[in-house]
Amino acid sequence: MNTGKKQPVVLIMDDEVDSAESLSELLKSKGYEEVRVASSKEEAWDVIHGGHETMIAFLDIHMNAFHKGEVLKDLSLNLFHYIDMKARDRIVPYAYTCDDSDPISVLIINAGAERIIPKPINLKVTLAWMERDVKRLLSQSEEAATGLLNYRGFKRVVMSKLEKARDHPDSRHATFFSLVFVDLDRFMKINDDYGHSVGDEAIVHVAQVLKKTVRAEDDLARKSGDEFLLFLPGVDETEAKVKIRDVEEAIASHPLMLEDGTFIHLAASAGASTVARPQIGEDVETLFQSLFDQADERKQIRKDKKKVSR
Repeated sequence: MNTGKKQPVVLIMDDEVDSAESLSELLKSKGYEEVRVASSKEEAWDVIHGGHETMIAFLDIHMNAFHKGEVLKDLSLNLFHYIDMKARDRIVPYAYTCDDSDPISVLIINAGAERIIPKPINLKVTLAWMERDVKRLLSQSEEAATGLLNYRGFKRVVMSKLEKARDHPDSRHATFFSLVFVDLDRFMKINDDYGHSVGDEAIVHVAQVLKKTVRAEDDLARKSGDEFLLFLPGVDETEAKVKIRDVEEAIASHPLMLEDGTFIHLAASAGASTVARPQIGEDVETLFQSLFDQADERKQIRKDKKKVSR
């Protein structure tokens, strides 16, 4: 189950192939499993602009448009500037350079570099910076109370998985994907009857229950308030209907016990939406929103039916 703890992708943009491969192997040996090497700015642009993963990017400033006179010449094509303006929440850009003189350093910092990593690399210091930056990246994708993915992190993970399935139509990727929206029933009554601190306990309790209902390949997030989201690769529409009943039953069968021995019985309504791999087009963000809206709508229909039956 993905709850936001996965290491980010590492991108190394360097036209010195041996140097880039050497750094790649070093980082892999330290636990960074997904390291991508780009030998040109265009390749790096494709990696940065084409995905939604969290990332640490080593960008060699002495390549192509990164010469001193060109760094500020066309900001629309400048990777540092793009990251600073559009992707700071998921990418930490490092200026990778053999020239860390003051004029160059000021120029690159103003362009948006987070850190300056001199060549030859000091691995111990660089790993320390990376560890710190990884924690910050992951915290931006986590929901503090439960440790689950937050909505932004969930959306990024789901879009990335959809893109990979679209671009690699083989047996390694699922044929169907389902999104489940879970909303606790009568949660405001818990806050009213027992106080908001107990309401917070209930949220953490439900998060723990949901963790036990998902598989290793699934993604689980707290959207906000008393709402949760699940993303289920390999689950078709029929299986998703079974899953939402399983989720509702799991929450209902695990009441929250307070310190004084009081049991608070919980309930939830869930809805699901499904997409088949051939239906994944270029605009995965619009697809994500469509899946989200449809699951939300179906969840609300189930919730409204319960209100009528009571």
